[in-house]
Amino acid sequence: MNDLCKINEMFDRQTDKYKKGDNRREYCLNKLSKEILNLTIDFDIRDWKKIRSGDYWKENDSLSGVEKKLHTLKYIKKYINNK
Repeated sequence: MNDLCKINEMFDRQTDKYKKGDNRREYCLNKLSKEILNLTIDFDIRDWKKIRSGDYWKENDSLSGVEKKLHTLKYIKKYINNK
């Protein structure tokens, strides 16, 4: 089993713990973190600089929690689709 599979299994265990505990916020944060990790596993600093440019920080600074993760995910997906 490769390292990414192991990491994803750890995310799943952690996410399931919050799901069973009825903690919706932490459940969502873990799910989004896992998706971000899987999409960006091969990114380097140049990729992150391209994603986090322009209005990214201005918009990101006004958000928190799940909204901040969703915002980052939106920029990641936009970058991947335009690559």
